[in-house]
Amino acid sequence: MIFSNAKVNGFTLLELLIVVSILTILAVIVVVVINPSQILAESRDAQRISDSAAIKTAVPTYLLANSTTADLDGPNHTTSCSGEATQKVFVSVPSDNGETAPNDLPVGWSYSQVTSANLGKVDGAGWLPINFNSGQASPLSNLPIDPTNTFATGQYYMYTCSRGAGTYELDIKMSSAKYGQNGSLDKMTNDGGDNVGRYETGTSLTIGPPDYSHAVLNTSGLVSYWRLGEASGVNAADALGLNNGTYVSSPTLGEAGLLVDDENTAATFNGSSQYVLVASAKIIGGLSSWSIVAWVSNASITLRRPIYAERPSSGNDLLKMELNSGTGNIALTYRDDVGTLNQPIGTASLAGGPHLAAITKSGTASAFYVDGAAAGTATLTATDTWTNAGIESRISADTSGQYLNATIDEVALYNVVLTPSQITYLYNLGISNQ
Repeated sequence: MIFSNAKVNGFTLLELLIVVSILTILAVIVVVVINPSQILAESRDAQRISDSAAIKTAVPTYLLANSTTADLDGPNHTTSCSGEATQKVFVSVPSDNGETAPNDLPVGWSYSQVTSANLGKVDGAGWLPINFNSGQASPLSNLPIDPTNTFATGQYYMYTCSRGAGTYELDIKMSSAKYGQNGSLDKMTNDGGDNVGRYETGTSLTIGPPDYSHAVLNTSGLVSYWRLGEASGVNAADALGLNNGTYVSSPTLGEAGLLVDDENTAATFNGSSQYVLVASAKIIGGLSSWSIVAWVSNASITLRRPIYAERPSSGNDLLKMELNSGTGNIALTYRDDVGTLNQPIGTASLAGGPHLAAITKSGTASAFYVDGAAAGTATLTATDTWTNAGIESRISADTSGQYLNATIDEVALYNVVLTPSQITYLYNLGISNQ
């Protein structure tokens, strides 16, 4: 019998711990470097780009085959293109998936959905309403469907049409950093459309409902609009170019914007010295009708302080959209030449946030709105007689030394009274940018 003196050694506990630690580190490195979630997102976006190309081929083919009889909203709709009686946004989200369509469309528009069973049909019964079988063999066997396809994610396909022009628009929301806003292959920001939150393609890119900023710019009565999206410098641009402002005492620029899916940034003010001087004159003060709309977040509510103000260095004329002390409720200060003062307070708070704040005035009637919902009304006794010299219009401060500590974004002034539905639309658009 032969005996071996060879000694078999196992791993010590310390060695096992070292090996496990090394494997853990390698796993983390693999996850960080490869980033499987982004790979999946990029794969979904690649499918979306391929789907959009297929539709871009199919629709012109249909139009060519039906040059005199083309029906861009299909056999099941009659007045659903842009500018018609029942304007529709046709979406790929099925009507029976358990979701409720968001309330983020302009007045006069609504979503159109079909059931899951009909979703991919190409005979006009599918989510895209064109009958592709008309006058030809359909170039599509089934309508493309977004790989995620839910309202909750915002990732679904949207189709709109313009009958008179014979044009259409297809909107798609990307999910990856690569194809998203400011990505290396950004498909959404510079596509020529009016919604930075979606990739817009088709033969006309302004048919469908716009993003927040374009919705503001398209609203009648707009007199100034400061997005406060500058990354640096002292210039605060008015999107209309009428009242370009100046950042005073270096507020923090480039802060995360208060709109969903919008890369435009916001500005944060310290509550002691920082503000934006937007005009060395009144802008809406003294008008019989006006509206102020702004987004605000993380505001200090210790003292009553202005989001927007028009006030002279001396004299009585005064207009301020404010947060009330203690509660943060939306508030208004309005005073005329002779000193008649009104300081009504709304019923909803702007503490925390982000919040959309809005105040409207029509003659002696004022109304408050927070996050698209009515927040009280008031009757003003101050007149619209404003003759004081030296008025300054400011964001986050007034000329009396009152400063607001808050992040502010998207300040818009109108010389008309926005309707409740318009304000609700802006809020819903701001929290979705669908």
